[in-house]
Amino acid sequence: MSTDEVVFSSLDKALPIEKIDLSKRNVRLTKPADRLEELKSSIKRLGLIQPPVVIQRKDRYELVAGQRRLLACKELGWATMPALVIKPVSPLTEEMISFGENIHRRKLPYDDTIRVCDQLYNSYTGPASRRIKRMSLDLGISPGTVAKYLAYRLVPHNVQQFVVEGKLSASLAYRLTSAFWPNLEMIESVAIEATKMTKAEWERALDAKRQNPKATVREVVEAARKPPSRQDIVIQIDLETYTELEKVAAKRNTDVQNLVRRLILDFIEEGEP
Repeated sequence: MSTDEVVFSSLDKALPIEKIDLSKRNVRLTKPADRLEELKSSIKRLGLIQPPVVIQRKDRYELVAGQRRLLACKELGWATMPALVIKPVSPLTEEMISFGENIHRRKLPYDDTIRVCDQLYNSYTGPASRRIKRMSLDLGISPGTVAKYLAYRLVPHNVQQFVVEGKLSASLAYRLTSAFWPNLEMIESVAIEATKMTKAEWERALDAKRQNPKATVREVVEAARKPPSRQDIVIQIDLETYTELEKVAAKRNTDVQNLVRRLILDFIEEGEP
């Protein structure tokens, strides 16, 4: 069986949601409602920017792509929603449409995300906590994620001074701020302890905070001093890929090993796209 051409027949600006059925060939089978609150927040403030794709089946419509958007609009109480209507295609093509949209809906690149967050932060007024709350609503992401992207500019003055004096790297100052925000007192306390730690120890300190967000400074420091307990994973990649990873790591003031480690942790914390 081969795929056929996708032909758009119309854009329905107000398709009744009650007439939309989920296609059996939709590829997003796991966690369709994962992190739906963030999507709902974005749709509520900005509208449905990218309409789902449907096929008309007599007097009803089959959803080919956009399951999470449909769920979000339902939970928001919408009676209708915009949708792109395509002409009927083969079952294989339906699956390819669903797969293609999901696999290509990647997150905004890291550097671009920081740039957008920085611009938004500058456009707002008031204390940092208020700006972050507004950005969280506008972008549809959690306040913690916003703080992570803004951590370079949120680093407390005393911690910045440690960087100037060479006691902490800029990268570590950023990571500490991101991990312990908005508790400025705790950021400074952990930073003081980090100036006395080895690289492996402050990595364990950050791990302790991820595993127990309510951990005290003492608990974080004690965890950092304990012998390491982690599992090494060995993977093989081509030289070209490794070279690209080195470039990205250099831009973030770290090495490849810690870059990959942080990307994995971010993926686990933030969930699947």
